[in-house]
Amino acid sequence: MAARSPFARCKIVVVGDQFCGKTLLLNSFVNKGKGHEFAIFESCVVDFDLGSSTITLSLHDISGQEDYESMRNLTYADADAFVVCYDVSKRETLKNAEFKWLPEIRSKCGEDIPFILVGCKADLRQILHNNDLHKKALDLVSIKEVERLAARFGAYAFFECSAKYGRNVRQVFEASTKAWLDTREDLYAYFTEGLYC
Repeated sequence: MAARSPFARCKIVVVGDQFCGKTLLLNSFVNKGKGHEFAIFESCVVDFDLGSSTITLSLHDISGQEDYESMRNLTYADADAFVVCYDVSKRETLKNAEFKWLPEIRSKCGEDIPFILVGCKADLRQILHNNDLHKKALDLVSIKEVERLAARFGAYAFFECSAKYGRNVRQVFEASTKAWLDTREDLYAYFTEGLYC
């Protein structure tokens, strides 16, 4: 069992368009791979083992609807890191990450707030290609597009994940926690010992 550190609490806010897969990503992480069985997620606190220590993660799902802008502003307060989600099968959701979500979190939380980009529903990429659904496959987000966006905005990392199959789900939250730790010199050495060997 990992050592508990009561002073380490990381608030991670997950943003993205409605139906892009962010809620299933959170549920899959919290419920250990059973994300496809749940449809609602607002916030929750979980203990997360990182190396030989445990960090408390405060996870928050933000509605992508315009009506919730004031609620989003309240949730952004004191955020330590962001997970910016898009749907790999819908290019428009990546454009919204670029022109809506990233500018919004930077304007509310500052240019240096750490974030990672996450392409949700990665399982659809293979399905669309395998079934010769060419019209839909043309709307798939390319890795090069994500690399350019990540470099332009200074993303800590980017991933594609499948909440349905549990692929890269833990890695998303591990990377966002490490992104936060990189901004905290007082905690960095304690929690990252042995992680980067």
